[in-house]
Amino acid sequence: MTIDLGFKITSVLTTIIVLPLFGWVWTTNTDVKQLEYEHSDAVEDVKELQTEIKEMKNNETQIKLLQKDIDFIKKEVKDISRHIKGTPL
Repeated sequence: MTIDLGFKITSVLTTIIVLPLFGWVWTTNTDVKQLEYEHSDAVEDVKELQTEIKEMKNNETQIKLLQKDIDFIKKEVKDISRHIKGTPL
């Protein structure tokens, strides 16, 4: 066996190993990039949802305050109505 034949065999074996490995690395890199894009979209969606939740909590507080005001007004109207009709409170 000559040195030239040894280099050829080594070259072929290296090619057999390197080319599929390169393809696997390329595919894996593409998959990782796709996951990064999906993750960045998910992060943006989470931020939007957190903002909406804060707004909902604020609205819930405002609704509770309005409900208390409405209940107070109903009580006052009832008291005024009783007073006008002459019934005791």
